[in-house]
Amino acid sequence: MNELIEKYDDVIKKIDENNKILKQLIENSEDVRKYLGLILENKDLDTKKATLFRDVQIKKYDSCAHILVYTKIEHDRVEGRTYKSCGCIKCGLDNSVLDCKKECFI
Repeated sequence: MNELIEKYDDVIKKIDENNKILKQLIENSEDVRKYLGLILENKDLDTKKATLFRDVQIKKYDSCAHILVYTKIEHDRVEGRTYKSCGCIKCGLDNSVLDCKKECFI
């Protein structure tokens, strides 16, 4: 237990040291401030990109007059059931990939 506590304390100390160095770098260097600002901006832009991509795909799927085909047929040999997944050949919406229910295609 003491060994784990020591390792934990060492990590805390290293984080504190790194934060002090980062603070000094930020205060003393315009390039570092600009770099860190760009890193934060890119993080926000990545989040926005993912949200917009999802919204574009949803609009694409919503506006499609789907032509559905079976994309995957699985047989459960134990219970004897058959599971069919369908997808649209026009827009690519596929409930085997997106885990959608049939209602998504209506």
